[in-house]
Amino acid sequence: MCPICARGYPLDILAELSTAWVTGRSEAPLPGYACVVAKRHVAEPFELDEPERAAFWADCMQAARALATLFLPRKVNYEIHGNTIAHLHMHLYPRYVGDPYEGGPISSQAKFQRSSEELAKIGQAIHDLDRDRKPDLIDSIPLLDGHADVWRIFLDQSLFHRVITQLASPFLTEGVTKVASVEARGFILGPAVGMQLKAGFLAIRQPGGVFPGPLIECRADPDWRNMNHVLRIQRHPLLPTDRVLLVDDWIETGSHALAARALIEGGGATFVGTSVIIDQVPSNIRGRLGKFHALITAGELGAQR
Repeated sequence: MCPICARGYPLDILAELSTAWVTGRSEAPLPGYACVVAKRHVAEPFELDEPERAAFWADCMQAARALATLFLPRKVNYEIHGNTIAHLHMHLYPRYVGDPYEGGPISSQAKFQRSSEELAKIGQAIHDLDRDRKPDLIDSIPLLDGHADVWRIFLDQSLFHRVITQLASPFLTEGVTKVASVEARGFILGPAVGMQLKAGFLAIRQPGGVFPGPLIECRADPDWRNMNHVLRIQRHPLLPTDRVLLVDDWIETGSHALAARALIEGGGATFVGTSVIIDQVPSNIRGRLGKFHALITAGELGAQR
C-alpha cells in the first residue's frame, strides 16, 4: 500500500494547498528544495481530471514562485518520478550558479542542512502568495452607500473565473457530486462551481417561485436583516450517495447555511462543507458548516452586505 495514503498525509509538511501538500526535510540536495505531493492517490498526472490537474499544476507553480522569490535562484527545475513511491509528486529544485550539480544531473552527493526556522520561512512564503491575491478581489468590490457591490465580480470574466476556481479548488478531492446554493447570487456561483467539480446543481429556493414536485422545507433563523425565511429543495434530486457542497457569495449569521445543511441532510445526502467568497460567520457557527473555505473576510473588505 502507498505509505502516504496509509498514513493519510506525507511527512515533513511545510504548507497545505488546495490539491497538494508541500513538503521539505531538514536535509536537502539544494537550498530551497521542496516537494509537492498530490492529496489524491494517482501515479500519473493524466489520471487527474482536467480541473484537478490544472489545480495541482497551479499549486506546484505557487510553491515554485514562493521558492524563487525567497531564494532568488537562477532557475527552478521540475521533476516527476515515482519509481520508489508511485504517488504523484513534483520535486522543485532551485538551481544556482556554481551549485554542486552545475553541468550535470541532480543527485544525492551534496547535502544542505536546513533549520526549522528556514523551513518555516518556506511554508510562510507559500501561504503569503495566497494573501497577496486578496487585494485584487477586495479592490474589485466597490462600496456603494456603505454596502459592498458583489455583483461587480461577475462583470470581469478573468476575475469571475478566478473566483470560481478558488471556490472549487479546496474541494476537488472531496468527491462532491452536487453543489447547492440559495437564490439569488448563489444561482450564479453554484452552477459555475459545479462545472469545475463536475457535479450537478441543487437549487435552494425561497417561497414564491415555481418549484414543482414534493419539497423539503426548513425555516431558517433570522438573517442579517433580522428576517426569517423558509428555504426549500425538491425531494427527488438527492440520493444517499450524494456528497453536497454549499456555495454562497456572503455568509453573515450563518442562518441560511445551517438551514441548507439541514435540508441536504434531511434529503438523505452527505453535507461536505461550505465555500464562500466573503466570510462574516460567527466562530461558533463556522464549525457547524463542515469543511469551511472563504476567499476573504468582511473585515478585510471593510463593508457590510
